[in-house]
Amino acid sequence: MEQNLGKYILPTAAGVFHLACQKREETSASVLFSKIFEKKRLVKLTDKDIQKIMGLGEDECAKEMEAIYAMGWIEEFDEPLELPDGSLEIILPQLISALSSEKEALISDEHGFCLFSVGIPEEDTDALAVMTADLAAIYSKYESVYGHEILPSQAWSMVDASGNCQMGVWPIHLGKQNFNLLIRGVPVFNHPNFVIITWLLYNRYCV
Repeated sequence: MEQNLGKYILPTAAGVFHLACQKREETSASVLFSKIFEKKRLVKLTDKDIQKIMGLGEDECAKEMEAIYAMGWIEEFDEPLELPDGSLEIILPQLISALSSEKEALISDEHGFCLFSVGIPEEDTDALAVMTADLAAIYSKYESVYGHEILPSQAWSMVDASGNCQMGVWPIHLGKQNFNLLIRGVPVFNHPNFVIITWLLYNRYCV
């Protein structure tokens, strides 16, 4: 990365999944991603900027960034991307539909309140949102007993006889806020919308 010029960088879908979908100790990567998500528009970051954000020395930061790039957690852009304008109540349902093979999904808060939904009948959204909070509570209860090694994932999936996902629930941990993403059908996380969704949620609820 050119130290004087800087570049526009943004987490990839894989980077966002690492950042948000498994509660873990804060890492230098999660600190960087969170800092990026604080802005509505990407700003150029130089080597010095990244070192300051991560709290690392020059050599240590260069090594960490090399690892982040190697894992495909971050990508560069020639122009500054920015969040879409408008009401999240309109924007987010359109975005989350792309994460489901059935175009049916919802996002709830940690208390089981449905924040955004698409494709799911209105009479079902409240019950499903409450279910997501219950599943998160169950995981938290047993993870505290058995530990992360026994229960390595916080996601839940309801599958058919062949093991194909019919409906799943994934946590989204952003700052001090916790959300749950419910997807009907096969999930499609390797999609640019997943990045924008997380960016929008962080910018609205965590800044």
